[in-house]
Amino acid sequence: MKALRHAWRDYGRRFTATALLSLLLLAHALGSLNLPWIDALEDTLYDLRLRLAMPRTLDERVVIIDIDEPSLSRVGQWPWPRNRLEALVRELVERQKVASLGLDTVLGENDRSSALPDLQRLVNEELRDDEILAGWLEQNAATLDYDQHLADTLREAPVALAFYLTGDRGGHRFGSLPEPVLRMERPPGMLDWNGYSAPIEKLASAARGAGFINSTSGRDGVVRAAPLLASLDDGIHVSLAVATLQQAYPKAVLQISRVPGASDGAIHKLQLLGETAMTDPVHVQPSGAALVPYRGAGGPQGGSFRYISAADVLEGKLEEGELRGRIALLGFTVPGLMDLRATPVDAAYPGVEVHASMISGMLDGRVPYVPDWARGFRVSVLLLLGVVLTALMPRLKVGRLLSLGAVLVAALVALDTMLFFGNNQVLPLAGSLVLVLSAVTANLVLGFFFESRARYELAQQFATYVPPDLVQQMQRNPDDYGMQAESRELTVMFCDIIGFTATAESLEPQALQERLNQVFSRLSAVISTHRGTIDKYMGDCVMAFWGAPVRTQEHARQAVDAALGMQEALRVLSIERQGRGLPPVTAGIGMNTGEMFVGNMGSNVRRAYTVIGDAVNLASRLEALTRKFGVGLIASESTRVQAPVLPQGCFWQELGKVRVKGRQQAVTIYTVRMDKTPEGAEALVQELALWHSALDDWRKRSFGACWAKIRELRQQNDNFSLYQLYEKRVISMLRQAPSEDWDGTLHFDEK
Repeated sequence: MKALRHAWRDYGRRFTATALLSLLLLAHALGSLNLPWIDALEDTLYDLRLRLAMPRTLDERVVIIDIDEPSLSRVGQWPWPRNRLEALVRELVERQKVASLGLDTVLGENDRSSALPDLQRLVNEELRDDEILAGWLEQNAATLDYDQHLADTLREAPVALAFYLTGDRGGHRFGSLPEPVLRMERPPGMLDWNGYSAPIEKLASAARGAGFINSTSGRDGVVRAAPLLASLDDGIHVSLAVATLQQAYPKAVLQISRVPGASDGAIHKLQLLGETAMTDPVHVQPSGAALVPYRGAGGPQGGSFRYISAADVLEGKLEEGELRGRIALLGFTVPGLMDLRATPVDAAYPGVEVHASMISGMLDGRVPYVPDWARGFRVSVLLLLGVVLTALMPRLKVGRLLSLGAVLVAALVALDTMLFFGNNQVLPLAGSLVLVLSAVTANLVLGFFFESRARYELAQQFATYVPPDLVQQMQRNPDDYGMQAESRELTVMFCDIIGFTATAESLEPQALQERLNQVFSRLSAVISTHRGTIDKYMGDCVMAFWGAPVRTQEHARQAVDAALGMQEALRVLSIERQGRGLPPVTAGIGMNTGEMFVGNMGSNVRRAYTVIGDAVNLASRLEALTRKFGVGLIASESTRVQAPVLPQGCFWQELGKVRVKGRQQAVTIYTVRMDKTPEGAEALVQELALWHSALDDWRKRSFGACWAKIRELRQQNDNFSLYQLYEKRVISMLRQAPSEDWDGTLHFDEK
């Protein structure tokens, strides 16, 4: 009996452990228990299968017209004038004979590069009685209207424009949205939107096609699927990839199918029927998205698609007809334009190549999909495995236990691989693998031994990014740090030297290099002193962030202290330069605190520890606003909230609420005013109190009271551009009352 009790104790523990593991994973598969780490493992296994299945070959059917750094250098900063964009479209359509062209950018604003808007404003507002000028303008308006020229070109060209769908509660709608491809109520589960940012009506009405450019990401921020269909109001719209493919085959018919036999009307497949190279339908998820069939690493060096500099196209450097029959996509790889995505194949993948990969996969019939029966398959496999493992494993010795585990894992992987590589079908694998492996491990541990080992990684790899004292801190706890990308709240800063571009044109290369090195050395020293991480130098701009790789709750305060220190360093440098008869050096600093991705990103050729995300983009926009407001530093409200206490003699001053290009949500911004003398500080406190009172009047629409206070402020500080800016805005409001939805927000559409 004693021997039986010992045998049952050993067998019973292993039996119970195996049964509990089976029930745990089965409950997760049925949706009764949430195990996020299983879903994360599922994503990891899918990423591995995807990378193994990638062709890693050049698809010559699709080309990417790249607005890269040479294009911006030779053509000018984005957005380009519409006549340049028209010339680019004409070159691609008429001389290169591309089959279709997709523009991965929203043309949501009227062109401002020609003299037409200014002349029209002059005639309408100031020279209403000047019949000669009005007549001349009427005769020559067509020549000056670059938007109309582009519209005329689009009317005859196989071009698909882009628009962006939004889901904010306000449901704001800008531009002219194309007609949906299908009129129907939103199918169950499909992504539903209530707003959009679309091309201006003149261009939208002329274009033959249009598609949305929204992307979706998983729980870890990685883009594995892209929406092909989306619902807005009572219509279904297609993505830019589908719209561009449609333009390449104008006689083809888009067919959207529902789930066979389903009563809820869920979308199931889409396909182009007719004269098209697309032979197989694309299976879409109920949300309207499809898994992206990535071909390989992204970017110009990735080898998946041919990248052609937009400047080369504009300058006619391609042979006539060199791109004949190709599907072209116009997009960006310039890091500053922030069109990068975290994907299973690359942490910083160009957004335009996501569209290219989808088009390529649709043409090849290799778009992966999760079959309708996948959930039932997962439950059935887990039930079968649970019975087999619970019945057999507690009875087996080590050798046979390991052999059974290896056979089951091999069978699961073989079945999954066969379906994925043969039929593009993605089946759930993580739960089954976890069950087998955990059951083997539990039986080994409970039966024989338990062993654990800790693994450490060196923090020395960060030595080129962070100050030496932080490297030493990292080396004391190496497990706390890594180069893998993650989402984290950080504070990011952009510091751009004002007026440097104009000055650089008159300098010799050696003098330019010496001046840049001198300025960057001072700024970098301040950043390092305040424990910041230098991201990169971009021409005359330095980018830095705080809070990574070493975590700290003080990242906003450290960044603000660094910004003030950088301003002081530039002041001292300017005094030194003026003593040598040289002009002073000033800079604009923009900073923001928020969630962003940080990690080692780039390509197989070159990587960098950097940050990306909407919060980074906002900091760049705020730096550009320093010229508009005439201040040296602008911080977002999130930064001010986390760094409320400033050094003695320094005070936060609110600049107001602004809405910048590329963001629907307004943000409150601040600058720092300072006066180290007691008398000056007291006067500054009184000035700020009067200013904040004027700002309250502005938001309450008390424009008369606001104007009186700003006039008083200008008498105290007439050279402060902020007061001049608001005075003009107040006068404008006094002349013409604002709309009912006006909330005092200042709009800035320029980048």
